[in-house]
Amino acid sequence: MRCPKCKAELEEDAVFCTNCGIEIESYIKWSPDYQEKPKKNLVSLPAEQENFEKQEKAKDFQKFKKSEEIESTEQLEIFEQPKGLEQSKNFEQSEPIKSKNIEKSEPEKSNIADMEEPNPKESDNIQKAKLKEPRVFKKSKSEKPKSPSFAETFYQQKERFNIKDFFKKHFKVIIGTVFILAAVIFTARFIYNVFFGPIDSIIAVCDEDNNEHTIYLNSKKVGTVSGTAQIYNNMDRSAFYIIDREATAWYIKGEKLVDIMEDCKQIVIANHDKTALLIDSNDCLFRYNGSKLEKITEEEVYNIAVSGNGDYYSYTVSNGNEYNSYIGKEPDKEEKVENIKIFAISEKGEYFYGLGRKNHLQCINRKGNAVDVANDVSVNSATSIMLNENGTEIMFVVDDTTYIFIKGKTKKKVADYVISSVYGKETGNDFSYMTDLNCIFYPMDTFKKSVGYESNGRNKTVCLISGSYTAKEIVKNVSEFYGTDKKASKIYYKKVGTIYSAEAEEDAKEKRLTKETDKVIREYFSKNSADIYFVTQDSKIGCVKENGETEYADIEIDKDTCQVICKTKDSLYIQSNNKFFYVNGKKTKELKNVKGICYDELSDKIYAYTREQVYEVKNGNMKKLKEDFNKIIYVYLTIYR
Repeated sequence: MRCPKCKAELEEDAVFCTNCGIEIESYIKWSPDYQEKPKKNLVSLPAEQENFEKQEKAKDFQKFKKSEEIESTEQLEIFEQPKGLEQSKNFEQSEPIKSKNIEKSEPEKSNIADMEEPNPKESDNIQKAKLKEPRVFKKSKSEKPKSPSFAETFYQQKERFNIKDFFKKHFKVIIGTVFILAAVIFTARFIYNVFFGPIDSIIAVCDEDNNEHTIYLNSKKVGTVSGTAQIYNNMDRSAFYIIDREATAWYIKGEKLVDIMEDCKQIVIANHDKTALLIDSNDCLFRYNGSKLEKITEEEVYNIAVSGNGDYYSYTVSNGNEYNSYIGKEPDKEEKVENIKIFAISEKGEYFYGLGRKNHLQCINRKGNAVDVANDVSVNSATSIMLNENGTEIMFVVDDTTYIFIKGKTKKKVADYVISSVYGKETGNDFSYMTDLNCIFYPMDTFKKSVGYESNGRNKTVCLISGSYTAKEIVKNVSEFYGTDKKASKIYYKKVGTIYSAEAEEDAKEKRLTKETDKVIREYFSKNSADIYFVTQDSKIGCVKENGETEYADIEIDKDTCQVICKTKDSLYIQSNNKFFYVNGKKTKELKNVKGICYDELSDKIYAYTREQVYEVKNGNMKKLKEDFNKIIYVYLTIYR
C-alpha cells in the first residue's frame, strides 16, 4: 500500500501515513486533487453484520425524509487501536454499531458476539488488560475531517521507534562516533595551536633586482615595501608595523599591508594591543589604533610610551634645560609632570615610571602625583630596568644592589649584587624594549619564584627570587648561563668546558651532563626543549637529551669552520664547508642548494632560501613558498621592540 499524498510505502492496514502524517481515508475523501476511490474495509465484517448495517441505514434514511433534518449517516470506522496510542479528542467512544437513531428505535438483537455490550463487571478487567479487540469509534460527517495532530503522529512514531532499544542495539556505534568526533575536535584545535596559534612568524625577503623587500606573515605574502624593512611588533605578536627605506610606515591588517603615514622615524606599540605611537620627521606625535591615524601634538616631542592595553600614553617636551612629561588618554586633556621623562606605563595605566635629573626614579599616578622610588638608578648596557608583564613590579639597580618596587607602594632589596636578567615560565626572549632607555618587559605575572642571573665579571651567580622577593643563591662561579627549562624548574649552565644542570632551588645539587672526555667549545640551548647541543674539541656534535643521555651526530665537521645557524625546539641547523645540515640527535640531513637560513625563535619557524626561492623548513624538510624571485640576497627577521 502507498500513501495517496507522498507515495510512501505503508503497511496494508495503515490509517495514518508514517511519512507525512495524513489520515489516509480523510485525504482520499477531501483532497480536491484526488479522485475518490472505493474504500476497502479495514476489517472484514461477517455477512450478518453487513445485512444489519444495510437495514439500519435504510431506517435512518426514512427518518431523515420525514423530519426534513440534514443529518449525515453514521459511518463506522472499525480498526484495531495501536498499542500505546491515546484516543483522539475528535473521536468519541461509543457502543458497538449503535447510533442515536438506533437507540430511539430499538433494533433487533444481533447474535454477533463481538458487537454485544460488554459486561459491566468485566469492564475494569478489560481496560486493565488492554485487550486488542477491535474498538469502534464514530465520527460525524458534518465535520470536516482533521489532519492528525503532531502529538498523534509523534506517539505513533514513538511506538514504532523505541529510543532505548535503538541505543542498546547501536551502543558501540554511538560510543565510537562520539570518540571519533572528540578526536577530530582535539586534532583540529591542536593543529590550530601549532600552525595558526597566537605567535605569528614574520620575515622579509630581499630581492636585489627589484630593490624590494617582500613581507611574509605565517608563510603568506602580505605585500612588498621599498628597500630595507624594519619590522616592529608588540609583546604578544598581535600587531606588526613596518618602516621602509623611504620612511613610510605600514601596518599589517589581516593579510594586507596598509600605508599609515609618510616620514615616520619612530614607532612604539602597546604590549597587548594594536595601538601604536608614531613620531614623524617633524617630531610630532601621532596615534594609530589599527584603522585611524590621529595627531596628538603639534610640538616636538620625544621619549614616548604607551600602556599595555593601548589606552594611556605619555611623551616628553624639552624647553632648553627643562623637560616635562605629559600623561593621559586624549589630546589636550593630559596631566603635566615636571622635570621627569616617562619611559614605561603599566598595563592599565595605573603607574607611570619616569626618570628625573641624576636618574631619579619616580612612580606617577594618573593624576600626575609622583612617588620617589630611588636615586642614581643605573641605566646602561649591563644593567636594565626590568618590569613584569603588567608593569606592576619594576626591578632596578642602585650602587650594584638590586631592588624591586611593587604596586606603587613597597620597595624591597632583592640582592647585594647586580641581577641583569630574569627567567621564568614562558619567558625566553619574548620581551619588549620601550623608548630609548634600556627598559624590558618580561612575560611573567610576577618576579616571585623567577631565576635571576648576575652577568658582571667572570664568576657569575645564578639565584632564585623567593616569594618574599629575596634572592637565594643556587650556584656560583658560572662561566656561561643558558637559561631554564620551560617550567623554570631547572637551570642549565657551563663550568670550565662542562655542561651542568641543577634544580631551581637554593643549594641545589649539580648534575654533570657531558662526558669527561668531551671538551665543549660551543654550546646551543633553547628553553623550548631540554636538549642541549654542543661542539667538542674533537670536532663532534653532541646532544644532551632531557633524560641525561648523550648522543652524537653521524656527521664529520671542521670545528674551526663549523657555524651553528640556529637551535630549534628539538634540532640543530649548522653550516660546515659551505653546506647546510639538519641535525636531530644522531640523525643528519643535508639541505641541498641552500644559500642561507633564517630562524624565528619565538614562533619556532625556520626558513631557508636559494637564489630564487624561499622555503619553510620543518624537521629538515623544505616546503616552497609560492612566490619566485629574481635574485634573493638574503632573508631576514629584524624585530624592534
